[in-house]
Amino acid sequence: KETAEITAVLGVTEHKFNEAMALVDLNPVRARQLLVEAHDELERLAAEKSLTDTQQNSILSLGEKIQGSQTIATRSYPVAPEFFFDLSVIKSGASGYRFALSANQLVVLDRNSQSLYAISLTAKSSSIIGGGSDIGEELDVAVYGGVPYVLTHRGVVVFQPGKKGVQMITADERWGDVQALTVFDGNVYILDSGEDHIWKYTATGTGFSDIYQYLAPDTFPDLEGAQSFAIDGFLWVMKGDTMLQFQYGTP
Repeated sequence: KETAEITAVLGVTEHKFNEAMALVDLNPVRARQLLVEAHDELERLAAEKSLTDTQQNSILSLGEKIQGSQTIATRSYPVAPEFFFDLSVIKSGASGYRFALSANQLVVLDRNSQSLYAISLTAKSSSIIGGGSDIGEELDVAVYGGVPYVLTHRGVVVFQPGKKGVQMITADERWGDVQALTVFDGNVYILDSGEDHIWKYTATGTGFSDIYQYLAPDTFPDLEGAQSFAIDGFLWVMKGDTMLQFQYGTP
């Protein structure tokens, strides 16, 4: 390219960078797109063999600005993980499988030891909530209102503060390959990837209702391979590299 053309392209690229910076807070998606375009254009310019020293310096300087700004635009910051707690302090050989967070308490499920631990995030104190015959083979844990709920092949065990676990829900013959549970608004939901269902148990004054299907009968999705889900008003199911969303039981 001619020197004048290179200078012109460099000016356009710098304009895209400046526009991206102006849009970082207003439209971060567009800002990221502009930064990618500017970055790619700079790479093409850097490959030119007819660059002057001034142009090379301008490309290098602008490239450093773009690289530094991409972190801001993507809201992505490098963070070094810090050691927080050693589970073996609670029990020799302890190993976390799944966990749930409630306020300042972390509840950890240990399948190897068939145990359930509570860890205070503020005091870093710990305790054993339950284990052994109270739980059996655990599959998942959720916490609602500070109360842990544990999913096992036998059903759902609830651990009220200071008490042994009580099996509040018994495994149903319609269960297939249950993988996970969550508790939303006091109701229990169970992900069954074997039957392609989300089972729901509604909270009552004395326990929970009978089992029923949460998803609409005419919209049963393929949930094979799904292992985790969450509810925040919408239902979100993670299946491999795909996230499924449902509202009122329909996609």
